[in-house]
Amino acid sequence: MLKIQNVSFGYNTHQVLRNINFETQKGEILGVLGPNGSGKSTLIRCISGILPGFSGTISINGQSTATLNTVKRARWISVVPQNASLPSAFTAMETVLLGRTPYINFLGQISQLDREIACSALEQVDALELSERVIGELSGGEKQRVILARALAQSAPIMLLDEPTSSLDLQHQMKLLSLVKKLAKENSLTVVIALHDLNLAARFADRIALLVNGELKALGTPWQVLKADILAEAYSWPVKVIDHPFFDTPLILPESVL
Repeated sequence: MLKIQNVSFGYNTHQVLRNINFETQKGEILGVLGPNGSGKSTLIRCISGILPGFSGTISINGQSTATLNTVKRARWISVVPQNASLPSAFTAMETVLLGRTPYINFLGQISQLDREIACSALEQVDALELSERVIGELSGGEKQRVILARALAQSAPIMLLDEPTSSLDLQHQMKLLSLVKKLAKENSLTVVIALHDLNLAARFADRIALLVNGELKALGTPWQVLKADILAEAYSWPVKVIDHPFFDTPLILPESVL
């Protein structure tokens, strides 16, 4: 589905990404981890097309994304950005309908099908009751669900999420990631999600890509990547990794050195 080949990116003399290589499949969640400044958000932006000046190749089903215009790219890739700016006077429905922009005709007419897809997207994220609510009146968790619905309304097979839980409390983190996992499986979405929290990644990602100083240091299942020696080197801090007592995932516990 999505293939990243020898992708590098830099600003002037500062190299941010160095020769990144990986592939993803339908229905898979790939968690992108790494310390601050490791290149997680930059990688998401390169894939989405916001940062086009990278070297290497990003392709979807064998077609380079460099050959796609804005509309075609939007039909392939949806994005849930970090700290998204939403039109505060729009209703939730109007905001989600923005996701239908790649399919609206040159007259800007919204069809009944567009409205049905937007309603379905809101329903999938359990936010249909928010349809007529104004964005400026919604809580942080409600806004995140609307942003996710907008991405779903694009009907794109690839979804990118850039640290979507960074401003959410525990309840909303769990709800959002549980929903993303459910949607990935039910809709056969390819999901690439940048995260800070190692234990959330262990819980929800099928595979993990660990970036350190712009390089891909490890790629594999949570059990293969989230190992004490790998993480201690990547984050410059000792950790213990044990079996989670309730889930079949690793549990990462930072050690105290005081």
